[in-house]
Amino acid sequence: MNKPIFVLLTFMSAMFFQFNGHGNSQVIDLTENATEELQDIFEVMNKHEIKVEGWSVYAREDYTFFTNKEKYDAKINNLKKQNPNFAWVQTKENGMYKTVGTAEINFQKTESTSIELAAKADTNNVATSSTKNDNQQNESQSQKSNESATTKNANSTLKEQIIYVAYPHKDQLKTYLIYVVEGENWEPELMNDYAPSIQSKIGTMFDKSLQIFSCAKGQTDGKIDGVLYNQALTILKDFSADPIESLQEEAFVSVSAYTENWKNSIPEKNKEMNIQIALRESRLGASTTVVIGTPIITSEY
Repeated sequence: MNKPIFVLLTFMSAMFFQFNGHGNSQVIDLTENATEELQDIFEVMNKHEIKVEGWSVYAREDYTFFTNKEKYDAKINNLKKQNPNFAWVQTKENGMYKTVGTAEINFQKTESTSIELAAKADTNNVATSSTKNDNQQNESQSQKSNESATTKNANSTLKEQIIYVAYPHKDQLKTYLIYVVEGENWEPELMNDYAPSIQSKIGTMFDKSLQIFSCAKGQTDGKIDGVLYNQALTILKDFSADPIESLQEEAFVSVSAYTENWKNSIPEKNKEMNIQIALRESRLGASTTVVIGTPIITSEY
């Protein structure tokens, strides 16, 4: 596993395990499983030379029933106080209330590194005399440059979203809460300062029957040789996963499968599934997009 992937998984582990005293054993078990499964996904992608271009973790929990909208609004106000840097929008349609908070953090960091460059030039001068013995003289010159500074720019974007929905159900309002964190590229040194904030969100927002979906997206440098479906089966083999159903088109394939290596699963046509893979060739056939999710893919593909 290469270094960026390892650091990503280390951060994800810290993000979900260090709740600062919040959360229960069920939440911890679910997040531990999600982290291990995400690690498996990155290892397999790395093995097949699939360059990771994005990742996401989607957490959802069904909340309690409210007898009136005032209690829903009170919960919204609490979320806003806990997340003051989020921009909030609330809508209502057919009796359903939907409140969405979003925040996007752009990190930039410039590091200057001093590098000492040494250049050595050797000059050989050969002198001859008219005497019986030939004499040779060698001269060496060494030049050492001053220290020069190189600049390294690191950039990374982290997007968070909180979605809280209430809808009518038997003269009450039933609610559910969603938290999504996404990253495009990964610069771990820029994220360390923000990690405690994310840890606090996970620990305070979820404490019951939490569901977690992990997903990674990547690209190959060139077109994958062979039939897409067969290539999907080859990748699934590294997860020890058995296919359950598939959707096959000329330049696209999606396969749902089940592996006994993972504990998390959802029902699918009287069977259980816990991994989904999708492959799509570009129009020019120059590259192939690969998306792997557990227990299902939650992003567009």
